[in-house]
Amino acid sequence: MELIKDAQYLSKLGLDIPETATTLLRQEEQIRQTSVNLHELLNEIKQAYAAIPRDMYQLLKPHREKVEEALRPGFVAITWSSLTIDECMLNLFISPISLFFVLDINNVRQELEQLRILVNDCTDILQCRIENALQTIADTQLCEPQQDPITLDEFSKLTDESCQHAINSITKQTLLCEKAVHYLLEILKKRLKPHEQAQIKETDAEYYDCALKSTMNTKGHVARCNECQPCAFFNYLTIYWNKNIDAIVQCTRSSLETIRKRLQQPIRYVGEQVIREQVRNPLFRTDIVLSIPNVLVKPSLDDMQSQLNKSANTMLKIGQDIPEWFHAQKLKEIMIKVRKIKEY
Repeated sequence: MELIKDAQYLSKLGLDIPETATTLLRQEEQIRQTSVNLHELLNEIKQAYAAIPRDMYQLLKPHREKVEEALRPGFVAITWSSLTIDECMLNLFISPISLFFVLDINNVRQELEQLRILVNDCTDILQCRIENALQTIADTQLCEPQQDPITLDEFSKLTDESCQHAINSITKQTLLCEKAVHYLLEILKKRLKPHEQAQIKETDAEYYDCALKSTMNTKGHVARCNECQPCAFFNYLTIYWNKNIDAIVQCTRSSLETIRKRLQQPIRYVGEQVIREQVRNPLFRTDIVLSIPNVLVKPSLDDMQSQLNKSANTMLKIGQDIPEWFHAQKLKEIMIKVRKIKEY
């Protein structure tokens, strides 16, 4: 566009302009439309890239490269007056070295559409199956105290039953989440080229080994470039295994926080005045026994504290009864191998 404007100014001044500049002036409308179309295409590509979930960006690298590859085959040095301008889309990028690009718009749009479909499919699986399962785990309550006060024995029984029910629910959601992650990775693997699929190995001996492992120094650590597809698959499994653990931790924390809030009465201080915003029912039912000359509380505060500690430990140990992902087991094996390597 800058060349056209310069040619227009020179023409208005009555100065001689090169023949190529005259040709650009004759094709001004066509060039402007071509530039607009190209910018629209580039914006569509940016929007498609922006729709990719952050954790999946590295996983979708080969599929992004297909779109970028569709931009390369037509790269030739031509002028705006080229005979192929009607069939190809042109754009001039002003840089220290001016480059002309010829783009096969049909091929680019085809690859871009395939990327959009893949991103939509993966996003649906991620939101509806994986994230939903993790949210269900995080929202699970390990113990929901009743509205009315209860005895220590009733509280103990309630905690045990609630924890057992929660373990069954969390186990189910954990397995569903693991299956959904593997299903998503399987979809991505099927879309890869044959030689890329061959690099991704799930055997015990070569569990997602880095494709560039042979070129890296492996002394005392597991070699990972974090750029190849095996590393991307391995890292994605690690991310969502950690998210699964975080969901279980959040579930436990929120359950303990619920009990803590029930035990404490909300108090707000305004100056020297104490305002009780909401009076909650006590958690435990106790008896006041007159034992002259003393007044006793049964069960005692020590008994109540002991039961609370016991119930809290029960909640904290639920993770021991939830099965690990297969990936977590492989991570442990890898860490054991690393320790052995360091020992030698």
